[in-house]
Amino acid sequence: MLNVIDKFIFAGATLLIVFLLNASGNGSLATTYFIPLLFIWVFIQRGGLNNSLFRAPMVYFLCFVFLSFFSVLYSIDSLASLTTQLKFTAIVLFSLGVYLYSINKVVNIKLVYAVNIIVFVLLVWYFKYLNVGTYFDETSRLEDTVISANTYGYYIFNGIFAFFILTAMVKSDFVKLFLFAFFVYLAYQSLFIILFSASRGAFLIWIFSLIGNLFIILFTYFKSTFIKVIVFFLLFIFFSMSTSYFSSITSEDIYLFERFASMEDNETPREYHVKKALEIGSENFLFGVGSGGYAIVPKSIEQGSFSHNTFTEIFANFGIIGLSVYIFFWSSLMKMWRKAFKVSNNEKTVLYIVCFYFIIFNLYSTLYVVYLSNIFMHLLFVVCAHIVTIINRSEKLSYAE
Repeated sequence: MLNVIDKFIFAGATLLIVFLLNASGNGSLATTYFIPLLFIWVFIQRGGLNNSLFRAPMVYFLCFVFLSFFSVLYSIDSLASLTTQLKFTAIVLFSLGVYLYSINKVVNIKLVYAVNIIVFVLLVWYFKYLNVGTYFDETSRLEDTVISANTYGYYIFNGIFAFFILTAMVKSDFVKLFLFAFFVYLAYQSLFIILFSASRGAFLIWIFSLIGNLFIILFTYFKSTFIKVIVFFLLFIFFSMSTSYFSSITSEDIYLFERFASMEDNETPREYHVKKALEIGSENFLFGVGSGGYAIVPKSIEQGSFSHNTFTEIFANFGIIGLSVYIFFWSSLMKMWRKAFKVSNNEKTVLYIVCFYFIIFNLYSTLYVVYLSNIFMHLLFVVCAHIVTIINRSEKLSYAE
C-alpha cells in the first residue's frame, strides 16, 4: 500500500511540474514550491545520495552545474545571471530528483515514461477541447498563451519517445499492438498540433522521430508475422489519412510551410542568434560572459532571450570550458550506453530507441536551449537512470552465474 501511495505522489507531482501547472498558467509554483519539496521527499525516501550520481556522466553534469554557479561571479549582469541560475537550479533539482527516484527501480522508470505519455494524451485533449483549434486554422500560427507554440513540440517529442521505450519494455505482442494502435491515433492528432503551432523545428523533429522509431520497431518489436501485418495496416491508415489531409489543401494554406519558404530569402532570427553567440563566445573564449549573459548582450534583432541553440548558448555564456564539459557529459553518456548494449541480452530494442533518442535530443539542441527546460531534462535523466539500471542488473546476473 505504501508503494502505491509513493508512486501516486511522485507521478502526481511530476505531472503537475511538467504539464498541469504550466497549462494552467501557474508554472512559477513548480519552481518555487513543488520542485524543492519533491527533491527533498525523494532524497529522504531514497536514503540520500546514490552512488550512481558519481558515475562519469553525472559527474560531468554536476561540474557543468558548478561552472554555471561560478559564472555568476564574473557575469556581465549579476541580476540576469542570478535569475537564470534560479531557474536552472530548479531544473537541476527536478532532474536529479527524477534520476534518484528511478535508479535501479524498473517500475519507477516505467512510471516516469507513463507520466510523459499521459502528458501527450492531455496535450491532445487540451488542444482539441480547451482553448485551441476553435479560433484559428492552418493559415495562421497558434498564439502563445500559457503554453508557447514551440513548447507543444517539446511535449510531443517526449511523448513519442516515452511511448516507444515503454512499449518496448512490454513482453506481450498483443499488448504492444494495442498500445501501438493508440499511438497511431496520438501521432495523427499531434500532426495538427505541429501544423497549427507552425514550429519548423518541431515539425522536422516530429518527422525524424516517427520515421526512425517506426523503422526500429518494424525490425525489432514484434515476433508474430500476423501482428506485423496488422502494424503495416495501421501505418497504411495513418499515412493515408495524413496524405488525404494534405491533398485537400495547398501548401500556401499552411503557415508552417510559408515559414519554411521565407528561410530562402532572408537570414532568420535563429541564424542571427547563432552567429552572434559564436561571436560573443569567441570574444570571451575561456569562460564566456556568465550564466544568462547572452540574453542581455545588445543585439540588433531581439527575438527572445536565448540563442536558440544549446551549444552556442553554452559557448557564449560559459566559454570553451563550459562547452567542453557539456561535450564530455555526452561523450561519457554514450560510453555508458555502449556498455549497457554489450552487457544486456534482452533489452536491445530499448537501447536502440535510447540511442536514437540521444541523436534526436542533440538535433533538438541545435534548435533550442534544452538545458533550461524541465520538459527536456527530466526525461533525459530518467533515460540515464534506465541505462545505469540495465548495466547494474546485467552485472548482478553475471555475478550470480
